[in-house]
Amino acid sequence: MAWGAFCGTTKSDLVFIPGKAKVDAVTYVETVIEPYLVPFWHKCCKEYGWMKVIEDGAPRHKGKSIIYRNLNEMDTIAWPAQSPDLNLIEALWMDIETELGET
Repeated sequence: MAWGAFCGTTKSDLVFIPGKAKVDAVTYVETVIEPYLVPFWHKCCKEYGWMKVIEDGAPRHKGKSIIYRNLNEMDTIAWPAQSPDLNLIEALWMDIETELGET
């Protein structure tokens, strides 16, 4: 699994979770939200003002990850799953997977 984010001209680190293991909400919090998303979100809030997080409806974006984001006062916007016409970063994932030989 790969994760990345951007806000204006600011981009996050690109995070790779190796293997084909299923990433549940707990793993997502521990490997993405806590070490990467929270610091990135704070950086963007400082630079651009209050920000909202956009995530699709994947199960890992629910449950424990919602609780963790709420504890950190991160606003989110519900977004349709895998909607490249609505979510700008979705258009990049196929290119990244192709480059890595994962398709």
